Amino acid sequence: MKKFILILTLILFLLAPNALAFPPWVPSTSGADTNTQLTEGVTLQTFGDEDATPDVTNGTTSVHTLWQVHGSSSPTITDFDDGNDHSEFSDGDWFILIVNFTPVIDFSDNANIEGNSNTDFTGSASQIIVIKFMYEGTQWKAQGFDSGLSDPTTQAVKVARETVTDADGFTMTAAQGFGATIYATGAGVIVMPAVADGMEFSLECHTAGNADLNPDATGTEDTIILDGTSLAQGDAIRCSGLGGLAVCTYYAADTWSCITDGFTDVN
Repeated sequence: MKKFILILTLILFLLAPNALAFPPWVPSTSGADTNTQLTEGVTLQTFGDEDATPDVTNGTTSVHTLWQVHGSSSPTITDFDDGNDHSEFSDGDWFILIVNFTPVIDFSDNANIEGNSNTDFTGSASQIIVIKFMYEGTQWKAQGFDSGLSDPTTQAVKVARETVTDADGFTMTAAQGFGATIYATGAGVIVMPAVADGMEFSLECHTAGNADLNPDATGTEDTIILDGTSLAQGDAIRCSGLGGLAVCTYYAADTWSCITDGFTDVN
């Protein structure tokens, strides 16, 4: 009964017209109000037991926006499809998933689902987790996690924060953009991932050589705001001495904000 009340409370929160000053993982929509989209005709649907590739269209041609996994269902979910494939999905489609049992969501190098720092997620029968998924390109991307906990001191989702030690430069993965700590022990160029909402990582310079952070140049070239000053599009930043530190976070579309000590602009 308590679990039912907690689930109901979460759903009412999701549907409350003024409660949806959601965290950044609720997408903005062009020409439509997000609150209206969430509240108009939404009913809670349930994934089938042991369904590893649940149909999130509920048998239609568009994505249903509110789902749950509960009861005795403990599948390893490897994809969310439209009953056959992804042909009914478009960029920007999204849904909310309420997890209150023990399914596994396959995030580890999965071509269909991305998120949680490429670490598989396992639900809990004692913790209710709310996950927002958005479709982009060819896959579903977890935009964020929210939780209603039986024990409020327990962290619902622990993101795996990767530590990277590099001596000669490398290209960061998208997952490393979400929380990685990088130690540059030699000169080289570190290519940042294409900036995405929610990204944040840090770089420490453990070398007297030039360690560069170069923005992504695929598609629209990214821009770095260095200590409050916007650089020319595509410009890199460099530390050229021991002890340099940069913390780079998502600022806006195609834009990083890097707060640094010991970094300068380099073309």
